[in-house]
Amino acid sequence: MACIQKQAVLPGQPDVTATETGNTMKQTEARDLSAIRGWLMLILLGVISFSVSCWLSVSTWTLQAADNRSSIAGMLLGEGRLALSGHFYELADEYFHGGLEHQTKEAFRDSLFQKAAGEISPRRHIHLSGAETSEIIPWLRLATMMNPSNVTIYLDTAYWLSSESGRPDLAEQVLLEAQVRNPSSYKVQLERGRLFLQEKRIKDAKQAFNAGLALWPGEDKPDTFEAKDDKASLLIYRALIHEAEEERQEAITCLKGILNLFPERTSIKDRIKTLEEGKEPSLLASQVWSDMLKKDVQTKSGDRCKHPGEE
Repeated sequence: MACIQKQAVLPGQPDVTATETGNTMKQTEARDLSAIRGWLMLILLGVISFSVSCWLSVSTWTLQAADNRSSIAGMLLGEGRLALSGHFYELADEYFHGGLEHQTKEAFRDSLFQKAAGEISPRRHIHLSGAETSEIIPWLRLATMMNPSNVTIYLDTAYWLSSESGRPDLAEQVLLEAQVRNPSSYKVQLERGRLFLQEKRIKDAKQAFNAGLALWPGEDKPDTFEAKDDKASLLIYRALIHEAEEERQEAITCLKGILNLFPERTSIKDRIKTLEEGKEPSLLASQVWSDMLKKDVQTKSGDRCKHPGEE
């Protein structure tokens, strides 16, 4: 039989075998600890997701809760929370499309394999509607928690809550939080004004539009089309409220401000002329802003569902 002999260790000489064994054990413990930390992080994210879903299902969107969760997310995830915010935002879009990703163009159509695959996994373009859209709200909420400086996600969340879920009260809370998180954003004030007009809260709408005009252009470049168009929206809504309150000169001033931005908008010139002549416009101010609000909703719905090849 072969015998295994252990090399003798002289006094004062380090035991090489023991040292290597100790290093190996330390490396193993480090790997185990790293794996445990990874699993704990996944579990923690799962708990946060589940908690927020339950929280939103009972309609409790409060700023204090947002402060607590956002600070926790910031401490635990650091800058990685921005990537998670984008991921949750994409999940909301996927839920809106019934769990299907956006369609892409295919090189071959109606092949035998595609037909067979279609029976298993349909690719039709579908949207959730009505109360079904509530399924996307938890993902949007997580996205705002991870990146509260992204105003677009707040605006999208408010849109779904007010237009699809029938919860303008929660939409107002979302916009209030967005205002606190992004105090220099005129876009939040524009959206608040629209929401208040839909609720026939004229005084609140007036204050929101005034605030939006005071904050414009915020962090945007004032010479871009989007920024100019947003200011024109603020001005037209403000002009119509002036009209409704029989403040014709103030309304004319706002309308002329729109012409300074877009001289080609001839319908504005016609309305200015009518008001300057002391006549009543053919369309009352309330009717005009009602039509504008409907058009805004349609535009937002289209903007939130753009697919390759669609305009």
